[in-house]
Amino acid sequence: MNSDSFSQETHEQAAAFDHIAEQYEVVFGLNKNHMAAVSWLLERLPPNSHILDIGSGTGVPTARLLFDAGHKVTGIDISSEMVRIAKYNVPTATFLQADAANVTFPPASFYAITAFFSLLMLRRDCIESTLQKLKTMLQPPSYFILSMVEGDFDYKKIPFLSQSLHVSAYPRDVIARQLENLSFTIFDSHAVQFQANEHTPTETQLFFFCQYQKSGNHLNLKLEFNKFFEWILIIAMRKIRDFNSRGNSGLQSSGVQWSPVESNGVQWSPMESNGVQWSPMESNGVKWSPMESNGVQWSPMESNGVQWSPMESIGVQWSPMESSEVV
Repeated sequence: MNSDSFSQETHEQAAAFDHIAEQYEVVFGLNKNHMAAVSWLLERLPPNSHILDIGSGTGVPTARLLFDAGHKVTGIDISSEMVRIAKYNVPTATFLQADAANVTFPPASFYAITAFFSLLMLRRDCIESTLQKLKTMLQPPSYFILSMVEGDFDYKKIPFLSQSLHVSAYPRDVIARQLENLSFTIFDSHAVQFQANEHTPTETQLFFFCQYQKSGNHLNLKLEFNKFFEWILIIAMRKIRDFNSRGNSGLQSSGVQWSPVESNGVQWSPMESNGVQWSPMESNGVKWSPMESNGVQWSPMESNGVQWSPMESIGVQWSPMESSEVV
């Protein structure tokens, strides 16, 4: 990863940050809202987590706070000067000169990703594709903190600490929808007023605290289960019809002729067991629902907190036409 792959726009943005790198930490390194967001993350990370910091800047405060808490940090920034200062400030972390829009890491590489005021340096369409890519680098369940400046413009040129930068912004509800559409759960969000100094205008900074929990499409799974259950019922009804049409000459089990209407010389009814009238909706005198067992609501797609597939049991693939190799 190096600047050779940068676009012309990225080279221009990086050059601006090279000029203001020393000044940047003085102005933004002690942003209390930024530091509070890192503290929120630290309260939820398991020990020795690996975190990716997008737009790591000088390494302060994000990388330093995370590393001091015992975590592994990889930071990326487009500015070579920012990377140099970050390596000095947090020498045991890893810092790379790279562009968030084109950076690549293996899937599920990180337990958390932070992007403090870095994605706003991209065009809007690039922000959306970058969010999609970053999601693949997370190891669910994992965390994502995103901070932006609120507005409604795409790659607008603005003055910034004696330099000119291009930035993009969204209304807060638009960002929230983008995150939710990418399956991020927003635990919390803050909008705070920030003014770097008396010579700069006040801006609204947005902080989104998210979790990414990969999950299947439960609706589709339920539909598939319903189709599967309906198929089993159809097969069962056909078998019963065949039994009734065959009479006593139908099936043999262990070499013994068997009749669906007689067992051990006792006449048997499919609606009666041991002389007790039986209803498929009642067991031992207790009304029974296929969606409830022992008073506990039951889902056909989950058992004991474990996701379940109607086509697999105990790791063994199962076919409705085969059971323990007995037809």
